[in-house]
Amino acid sequence: MNGKNFVVPDVNQHIPQYCGSCWAHAATSALSDRIKIMRNASWPDFNISPQVLISCGPDDGCHGGDSGNANAFMAKEDGITDETCSIYRARGHEN
Repeated sequence: MNGKNFVVPDVNQHIPQYCGSCWAHAATSALSDRIKIMRNASWPDFNISPQVLISCGPDDGCHGGDSGNANAFMAKEDGITDETCSIYRARGHEN
């Protein structure tokens, strides 16, 4: 919009390996986009980590989940970190 990009970059959930984590990516990308909009697209981007949801969240890691549950988890008192603290590894609860 007017030369500004208000969305964070897309990520392939299957790199570096297969992981059924679309639910975690949907929730974290949506919130990251809203933060970017709130900050008027100022640099640097704040990309919330889907890996935290996959490893520690309320659902079944790389075997599926619900973005609504993910949003509820992120809204808890402890919150969630950005990707600089927990990079995406495509590994869930079981591994």
